[in-house]
Order: sequence, then structure tokens, then C-alpha cells
Amino acid sequence: MINVLNENKKIFNIQVIRNGKHLDETLKLVEENNSFKTGLYIKDNVVGLGTLTYIDPYTRIYGALGHEIMFSDTSSRVEVKNGNIFESLITDIVKSRNGFVGTKKADIVFKSNIGSVLKNTPNGIYGFYTKKISSNSTMEVANFDEIKSGRAYILTVTNNSIINKYEINIIEKYNSKKDTPKSFGFEVTDKRLLDTTGGIVQGMSGSPIIQNNKIIGAVTNVVVDDVSLGYGISIITMLKQGDKLRN
Repeated sequence: MINVLNENKKIFNIQVIRNGKHLDETLKLVEENNSFKTGLYIKDNVVGLGTLTYIDPYTRIYGALGHEIMFSDTSSRVEVKNGNIFESLITDIVKSRNGFVGTKKADIVFKSNIGSVLKNTPNGIYGFYTKKISSNSTMEVANFDEIKSGRAYILTVTNNSIINKYEINIIEKYNSKKDTPKSFGFEVTDKRLLDTTGGIVQGMSGSPIIQNNKIIGAVTNVVVDDVSLGYGISIITMLKQGDKLRN
């Protein structure tokens, strides 16, 4: 970017996206300390940690997170031009406690590019998975109406790359919010997970939720005042969003 701005041009033609609309604008530069500056906040890339929820073995479309990626300093959604997902190894857990949300710490294996990122939506990130898919790991999908109060479990990683199963309790589902990242609520009941993470932590978003041997959705949010409580998104909502990549 600096090389472009130092071409001794005072005005650049640019295109911006505002409220989903593409606008052509002109940008006047200001010279300071022998270099030109725009006065704009520019971020070249974003790196984050989350959990991949599902992969369609036929289309290779995947869905992850179950919610959008936001800039923490501007609280605005990240506009994705292109991106990639990578494997990671969980190295440590900063435990959650009531009033404080902890996080997974991980080493991202940047040499292991396993897919593209094409969309960042309110219901998760989506793209195409490129790594080999095991034909033995398919699971039935539950409609929103099939989600019931009671016992379920999540699949998530708390150490290295080992996927573990942890018990939760579905508390309630919200018909008026069935297509949002908060379509049902749950509580973590598994003592092993509570001892390890304190409850729900950052990086757990996207962890698949299983009930009656069917995938019903994914972890999306935590209740800050009680970090054993969280919200989930219906897997149907994620699948519908992912299927838009076919068009």
C-alpha cells in the first residue's frame, strides 16, 4: 500500500463498499514526513481462531463459526475478498469465569491450507474444503423442529487436535429466532469441560452440537454473566447459507 501511495500522485480513484453498495470515489492524499497518507484505517488481513462445523462431502462446501467475523476495534463485519482456513493445534486454554470470557490459544499451521473463505455472513463463514474427506464420518441432519430440550453433546478440541465429546443440556429453543445464531440455548454440564475451560470460551464457536445421533447445530455465543450458558445456531440455517455458494 505504501508503495502505491508514494507514486507522487495526489488524487486516486477508489471504489468503496458502503452498506452493501459499491461507490466510486476520489481520495486526496496528504504529504507528511516525505510520504503520502490517506487518513484511512486500512487492515490488510485478519487472523482468527474458530471451529469448522460441517463439510458437505458432495459439494465440498463447508460452514464454520455460526456467526460473523467482526473487527474488534470497529465492531463492523469483515468484508471478505478472499481467504483461507488452516489446521491449528490447541496449546493452552485461558479459562472463562463469570464476567470474563476466556479463549483457546493455538498454533496455526499456515503450511496446511485446507480450504477457501468466500463468504463472511451473520450465520458463519463459508467456502470450499480442499483436504481429503473421510467417507466414514457423515452424520444425519436434524431439522429445527427436531431439537428438543434435554441431553446433547458438543464436539470440540481443548488440547492439540484431539476432538472430544462433552455433554450439554438444551434448555430452550426460540422459534422466533430459528434462522439466527441464537436459535436455542444450552448449558454446559460436563465436569471435564468445566474444569478445563470454565465454560464456553472464544474459539469454541462452530463446535458441532449433536442430539439423538444427529447434528442439530453449532455453538455460537456465551452468556458473559454465566459462562456455562450459551447459544447455538440451527444446522439447517448454516446449510442453507452454505448452499448459496452453488449459485
